[in-house]
Amino acid sequence: MQIVICTAYSDHSWEDMLSRLRHSHQWLILKKPFDNIEVLQLASALPEKWRVAEVARRRVQDLETRVELSTDALQRSNARPADANERLALQTEQRRQKGSGG
Repeated sequence: MQIVICTAYSDHSWEDMLSRLRHSHQWLILKKPFDNIEVLQLASALPEKWRVAEVARRRVQDLETRVELSTDALQRSNARPADANERLALQTEQRRQKGSGG
């Protein structure tokens, strides 16, 4: 969400507004007197800003999914040699016990 705050004056400091509103990248302050062109510029720029942020959010989500899938595949792949090594160690131990008369 993008927010534009129009005000004639501000009796709050910038730090006070930041602490109250947070996420300052999502809102703008437009102080009076302002030109119509400023409002038109904001009205055209903010939807594009939102669209770019949405594309970035989706890209990050896609990358996180890909990393998760790759990690799962890698863990499965790494488990196979470990399982084979465990079976081999067990077979070797069983042969030793048979060979020693145990």
